[in-house]
Amino acid sequence: GHKFDMRLYVLVTSVDPLMVYIYGDGLARFATEPYSTDSLDIRNNCIHLTNATINKENNESYLDGDQEDAFSGFLWTLSMLKEYLNMAGVDWDNIWSQIQDIVRKTIILGYRSMRMEGEELKSSYNCYKLLGLDIMLDSNLKPWVLEVNTDPRLC
Repeated sequence: GHKFDMRLYVLVTSVDPLMVYIYGDGLARFATEPYSTDSLDIRNNCIHLTNATINKENNESYLDGDQEDAFSGFLWTLSMLKEYLNMAGVDWDNIWSQIQDIVRKTIILGYRSMRMEGEELKSSYNCYKLLGLDIMLDSNLKPWVLEVNTDPRLC
């Protein structure tokens, strides 16, 4: 088992009225070393972090020799993750519904701040905000928001 999280891209095109779009195919980012709670492994970033910048140089340990397949590598699209989970008998549609729900709730939590920022603008006709939400699934496949990036990388 490798630790992974999902990066979802969310576009806010209007605050009043609130208009939010969730891009349906973000990224699944994997740590390149198997997860461990051993105290000797605490400093190994490739076990605990899923950032592509950290893991891109360590992909040899993730790939199983020459056994690379469609699900090898540390960076997948959400479509690939959906396919993998569906093949494992996991109900992706239920997970995606829960993800959409926590995205809505997260945006609502930040609504007041976004609205105040929007009031300072001279024009709201050409204003938008792209957010990157990092989401992790727990052992019961319940999604949790790890963080909201207000200036997300697109890779």
